[in-house]
Amino acid sequence: MAPINPTTFCRFLAKIALGYATGKTGHKNFRPLVRDLIRGKSETPNFWVGGDMEIPPAPTEPILHDIRFGVRAVNGKNYLVVSVRLFCFFVTPQYYVVVGEM
Repeated sequence: MAPINPTTFCRFLAKIALGYATGKTGHKNFRPLVRDLIRGKSETPNFWVGGDMEIPPAPTEPILHDIRFGVRAVNGKNYLVVSVRLFCFFVTPQYYVVVGEM
């Protein structure tokens, strides 16, 4: 196994999530919050990227990646959150990226 940098991995997930959210909702429908993380200007990737403690089982249907989005309300604000699960047929972790504010 090669070493991995957690901040770099979070930046990678944020890029995927921002691109997905922009493609699905349009760039004018939310205010992005992860741009500084993507550009390497944030020292707090854990503010924007997290995951589940339990790894979900492999999906029953043949699917390579599982990427979805939803809106979560926190303290009266609505946030666009993208869930990213790469290579899910290998029973991989589920990550969540707070992409922007609606």
